[in-house]
Amino acid sequence: MFNYERESRTPQSEAYLIENEHGSRARADLHFTPSIVYSTLCVPTDWSEDDIRDVIADLDDRIVRTADPFREDFVVTVWAGDELAVYSDEESLNDFAIAGAAASPRHPTRTDRAGPDEAADRHARG
Repeated sequence: MFNYERESRTPQSEAYLIENEHGSRARADLHFTPSIVYSTLCVPTDWSEDDIRDVIADLDDRIVRTADPFREDFVVTVWAGDELAVYSDEESLNDFAIAGAAASPRHPTRTDRAGPDEAADRHARG
């Protein structure tokens, strides 16, 4: 079972944080075309092939097919690695600045994502 937290949405795309029952997190970026849905799926390096196939099937059933039930194909490119940080120009979104640099287009600031407990609290608050 996977939990999804939508991070962003546009008319043709969506981005999700995905958490499994063990608290391990992945990320999926979905891009909708008239006939095909493309996704970049970033998973932790310790996920097995079965874990990856399970999340792709669940993502297709719970997210993709609800948005586009008549799609012709769902193409997923999978990357494995670790999240290091999130960089943003918005100071209010960040916990600390890199090397004391102010937020600017040349020096974005870095924030660490909330852990599973903080994400659950945020989701419970709506």
